[in-house]
Amino acid sequence: MGQWRAYADNGRGYALGFNLKALEKAFANPDENSSPLTWTFPIAYSDSTLKDIHSKIIEKALAACPGQGNAKTQYMAGLPFHLALHVLEAATFFKHEAYKNEKEYRFLEIHPPIVKLRTRRYSFVEYRELDWKSVNPETLREIVVGSANWEVAHVFAELCLGQFGFDLNKVNLVRSRIPYRVP
Repeated sequence: MGQWRAYADNGRGYALGFNLKALEKAFANPDENSSPLTWTFPIAYSDSTLKDIHSKIIEKALAACPGQGNAKTQYMAGLPFHLALHVLEAATFFKHEAYKNEKEYRFLEIHPPIVKLRTRRYSFVEYRELDWKSVNPETLREIVVGSANWEVAHVFAELCLGQFGFDLNKVNLVRSRIPYRVP
């Protein structure tokens, strides 16, 4: 329900379903013009596991500290940066347990920022486009239509699929099973 509210125009939007293996393969094997630093991974929703990882990072960093003198001073001066780097890297793979229903799968790419903007009510939201259509349009398997306006929305989805050259027999068009009423 929260996803339909936050990301799909209060149940009037769409959710795209992909063939994950094909999309991951296309994304994780960039061409020569893309950044070679890409990762794909499912998100974990375990606060206790993340806390354990963070504790181990800190323990190992402190155990590696030289005993005394100038070496210790230099080590301790750089420690906050190095700890922050490893703690943030570990946190990339986790979200709070309250978001477990999202079943998020991340596509992470280190690249020069190419940021686009979209609108949300009275503000702009930055995003990075993943151009799956040019890489492998066959990855699109399903479009879930928000139940707020099924009659109009599914016709529009069919028109869009046809306009962009998708085979209507290969993309399953379904109505969301969530009984959502627009406020």
